Amino acid sequence: MILDLVPRACPWVSTYFQGGYGLVEYVNLNRGSGNIGLFRKDNRYFWQREFRFILGVRDEALNSNGAFELQIGDLSDISKISSVESYIQNPIKISRRFVKKVGNEYIDVEPEG
Repeated sequence: MILDLVPRACPWVSTYFQGGYGLVEYVNLNRGSGNIGLFRKDNRYFWQREFRFILGVRDEALNSNGAFELQIGDLSDISKISSVESYIQNPIKISRRFVKKVGNEYIDVEPEG
């Protein structure tokens, strides 16, 4: 299980997960009752479909503000910094597709249900 690898891969993590991991549940916060918590969020953000890992870290891993700064390394091969103006001038289109892996390739399929 992936959790068994955490102590070796991330020595700054404490010996326990604070809350574990899982999908975020999106709830209607306009009703004015109920807990938010680590895995609950306003349903206005349901499109984000978050999966969260909640880690506890040792005190010595915290910065002077009491926050943990996770160093993830260079992401330049999978990311790009762009200005808002560039997206206004050259809008991008994102469309949802459903694919299925067949052998070593992915093919478009109709959604189930």
